[in-house]
Amino acid sequence: MAALATIDSSCQERMRSIKITPDVLVPRLLASSLETGLCILDSCGTQHVGSHRLIAGINPCETVEFSSPELAEVLGLIDEMTAGTKAAIFTLSYDFGRKLQRIDDSASSLDPVEPDFFVSTFDALLVHDYSTRETFIAGNTQQFDSIRELISGNDNELI
Repeated sequence: MAALATIDSSCQERMRSIKITPDVLVPRLLASSLETGLCILDSCGTQHVGSHRLIAGINPCETVEFSSPELAEVLGLIDEMTAGTKAAIFTLSYDFGRKLQRIDDSASSLDPVEPDFFVSTFDALLVHDYSTRETFIAGNTQQFDSIRELISGNDNELI
């Protein structure tokens, strides 16, 4: 457990190791995504420095999609949604990047397809580390059993 050695003991209390690989985990998450809501960030095991994890959130506490011509409104919401104690998985649109960099957006569509800011917050996340081949649930321990049940299927040996 070398990867966990750098995590202090208070963090370890909020993590539970599970025995599941991404090729089993992802289809199970996708199968339940209509009922649970799902956000996945996945490096797919690339070798870029720092890019070696799959992070998935299910059962979001809150999901927000927001756009505004006013840069300050979007930045304020980003601050508000990411400053709390819950994990946040979010995206920023290319059009928002143009606004942030003050790049002429006349070439962009008049009716943007995606919001400037999309975020979902979660009490707990599933994390797979491609480097160590370990998978764990991290966050609010009260969510661990329901997450494990959701992804276990008929496999009772996940924990």
